[in-house]
Amino acid sequence: MLYSQSYESKINDILRLRQMALVPMLSRCDFNSELGNSEPFIRIVDKPLASKATAFIMHSSGSSGTPKPIFHTHKRCLQAFRNGFPYSVLVTLPLFHAYGFSSFWRALEGRTLLYLFNWHLPLTVENVVETLRAVKPQMVSTVPYTLKLFAESPLGIEALKNCTLVTYHGSACPDELGHRLVESGIHLVGHIGS
Repeated sequence: MLYSQSYESKINDILRLRQMALVPMLSRCDFNSELGNSEPFIRIVDKPLASKATAFIMHSSGSSGTPKPIFHTHKRCLQAFRNGFPYSVLVTLPLFHAYGFSSFWRALEGRTLLYLFNWHLPLTVENVVETLRAVKPQMVSTVPYTLKLFAESPLGIEALKNCTLVTYHGSACPDELGHRLVESGIHLVGHIGS
């Protein structure tokens, strides 16, 4: 399990239930330092067999009843992650959101820049617009709620217009909001969960 050291107490709770290998995430201070002579991770796998194994389980929202597990095999993941757009992207979704998680892996697979919104900041139009201005991504991946924040401000609309593509995930975008964004010149695409 890859984990942030700030969650070490939670990790210890999990380890009481199930033993697993732990790999701490790099801290900000580690980004520019030499990591030493650590051995590369090598794993020998039976590729045809491993491609059919479950990589992760995503759950539906339950909007049509009880949330249902959706099993993703390694093969399905690799096929999906290779179909990303070749754009730098700002993701306002957390990594535990299915599309936030997928965006991370698409960026690795496509070797594109991925910017994650700083979740230590409140999700306000000022903060997301300032983030957009700072990183200047070609694409934004978000949810309809954040689109609504952008649309509430002329600065938000202008910031989105500078993007090649704006995608939303997780739920449907209200028609009025979608029409207003598209009529403003924003290239809007609905994706998962819409």
